[in-house]
Amino acid sequence: MNLFRQELIGCQPLSNLSKKETLLSIKKLKEDFKNGLYPFLSIVEKTDDLEFLTKIAMPFQKFKDVVVLGTGGSSLGGRTLVDLKQSSFSKLVGHPRLHFFDNVDPLTLKEFFNYHSLSQTGFIIISKSGSTAETIAQFLVLLDQGESGFNIKNQCIVITEPKQSPLRKLATELEIKILDHDPHIGGRFSVFSLVGLLPAIIAGVKVHKVREGAKSLLNSVFNEAENATFLCDFFSEIDEGLNISSLVMMPYFDRLTTLSFWFRQLWAESLGKEGTGSTPINALGTVDQHSQLQLYLEGPRDKFFTLLFIESCEDDYYFSDTYLKDPDLNYLKGQSLGTLLHMEGEATAQSLVNHQRPIRKIYLQQYNEETLGALMMQLMIETLLMAELLKIDPLSQPAVEESKILTRQYMLAGREQE
Repeated sequence: MNLFRQELIGCQPLSNLSKKETLLSIKKLKEDFKNGLYPFLSIVEKTDDLEFLTKIAMPFQKFKDVVVLGTGGSSLGGRTLVDLKQSSFSKLVGHPRLHFFDNVDPLTLKEFFNYHSLSQTGFIIISKSGSTAETIAQFLVLLDQGESGFNIKNQCIVITEPKQSPLRKLATELEIKILDHDPHIGGRFSVFSLVGLLPAIIAGVKVHKVREGAKSLLNSVFNEAENATFLCDFFSEIDEGLNISSLVMMPYFDRLTTLSFWFRQLWAESLGKEGTGSTPINALGTVDQHSQLQLYLEGPRDKFFTLLFIESCEDDYYFSDTYLKDPDLNYLKGQSLGTLLHMEGEATAQSLVNHQRPIRKIYLQQYNEETLGALMMQLMIETLLMAELLKIDPLSQPAVEESKILTRQYMLAGREQE
């Protein structure tokens, strides 16, 4: 089942050694997968937990709004899936609007509390460790609101690891329902688990289709030579081709913006270790043609570009001839807004090639659960394969702990000075 097609353009001649190394990495990934080392991949083969999650989601359907408190991997995967069914202007009828608060800006929280009724809002609090400072701080602000009709016990649910932690202790004291976050699935790899799927179900996403798409991609990489060959070409280019230090992901579709943010964390946090890695940059077409393209075309030759397109656009606007009297606007006659978006993307791609910039074009057949699940699975596999080629552990993030420790020290020091 091919849910999207891909093209590599403007790449350098490929090294046979790189192809061999990538094939060996794919083989090792397959063996590690069979040995149960990647539960965040194998979870897409499960179906028995979806009925349970659907039951958990049902009480949240009565709310006008549902807020997810979490940061990084606790937020970005779910938000990417939820965007399948809602935008800034709309949501699926019969389902609440989902909001993701992943920062601790007090103005943002205050604005929400000022304009939304807590009695009509459900809350999902997610922290794998149960000690994430930002998420606990958000939760504490929520608990202090005390609005009439707001029932903490019945309107909140907590997702955290099955171990003692500040969040679990607090939720237990308040008699809030707790769901166990699989300790073997890291936050940035958790999109196919309850972390990403519970918010998605509440928003009306058909999550079994998400897993089906992810599973089909997983099987195709392991079992179809064509997909393995494409990955060899891709990795040969970004690993040995042009000394690539940055990867630009540029979707030509607004709702894929969150995907680029999700990928940014996945790639950066998994691979930026021991002096290795490349910097993921998220852009948006056509917007960043007017802000970044000059740099991309004539700046340093250190970037690899992935442009994302949707082949099927059901809703479109065709330009009326009524206001196209100006000869300078002839290129718009008989055309549509969707066609303009697509052609601008193709033109950007060709401009990059003309400037000897290597690119990959990905064409999604449709923007739906299966294609998004498949695409996210491929990006996860690419991250794991790159980690194997770099000989680093993609599942750890040791350097981040320093900032967390310093934050606690600064908070304590500030309190002592008061």
